Amino acid sequence: MSENGTIQAHRAQAYRDFTFVIDADLDISSAFGNRAILNQIDRNTPERALEDIDRAIELTADRPRSSYFERRAAIRLSLAERDKDEAMVYAALDDLKAAKSINPTRNVTAQLENWASEFLKSLHREKGYAVKKG
Repeated sequence: MSENGTIQAHRAQAYRDFTFVIDADLDISSAFGNRAILNQIDRNTPERALEDIDRAIELTADRPRSSYFERRAAIRLSLAERDKDEAMVYAALDDLKAAKSINPTRNVTAQLENWASEFLKSLHREKGYAVKKG
């Protein structure tokens, strides 16, 4: 088995493990958060990823995690790009605002904000709106 095949096998097992924990109604936020990553990246099912990360955020309402809000923003931005959905970009920006309020020093938040900004500019250009440089 190649190295890539081994990695895929480990990811498939991780997905099964996270699903087992979730199906057992253990309400462990990290199981939902990590399965969201696998749904987004490995399985290309962003809608399922969004469901999982929403649940992870619900489960940590009393102790929010900036990484979960960043993850949800990234999922929303990928959906926004796929569907050319401006409202989804603004929802992602709301998530990034929440992430910043929890941990203002994370570089990931700034990178995602840049992605959102650039995507909004391209959407607006496509619609024929005047877009400021910078």
